[in-house]
This record gives sequence, structure tokens and C-alpha cells, in this order.
Amino acid sequence: MNTEQLSKEEARIIAENHARDNLKHLINLHTGELFEDFVIERKTFWLFFRNRKIILSPPPNQGFSDDMAYAVGKRGLFMLVADNLDDSEKLAEQVDGLEGYFERRGQ
Repeated sequence: MNTEQLSKEEARIIAENHARDNLKHLINLHTGELFEDFVIERKTFWLFFRNRKIILSPPPNQGFSDDMAYAVGKRGLFMLVADNLDDSEKLAEQVDGLEGYFERRGQ
């Protein structure tokens, strides 16, 4: 386990690498930012949200949820989680749960 805390920019790079990998076959000519400017930061993690301007084009007959957010612990642990940015109650519950999850893992 990494004992040094990441900077917000380092965490963003980790999240972006995962986002590029997860969305590479779905993103059509998107050249802008992968994430919204809004980022949640807690004591143990950051939560990055997919830019709503990204046009996703899932292949026909293939189920895919674009409602994913990218959580990165302060020591580098990564989690792909549901994107609840548009539902403040679910988001608050999720953030509290993630805080406990990352804390238990020493993030």
C-alpha cells in the first residue's frame, strides 16, 4: 500500500486513465475534458464525474450504463462507482459510504 498521499492532480490522472480505458469504444470524437469541473473531496478520497458533454455511443444490443463516477483514494486505491451527481440524496449516501470504505482500507 502506498504510504504517501496523492495530490488531487495525481488522483485525476488515475481516474482519467481508467475513464479512457472504460469509455474508449464509446466516446465519439470527444476532445474536451473527461470530467466535470465539480469534484467531491473528502478526507480519504476524491470523486470525479464524467463530463456530461461527452457523447456516448454504445454498440447496438449491448447494454452499458454511462452513469459511472471515478473514486480515487488519497493513497491511490481506485473504484468505479455509480454516478449519482443528479440525485443529491443518493450522492450524499454514496459519499458517506465511500468515506467509510476508503477509511477502512487505510486511504
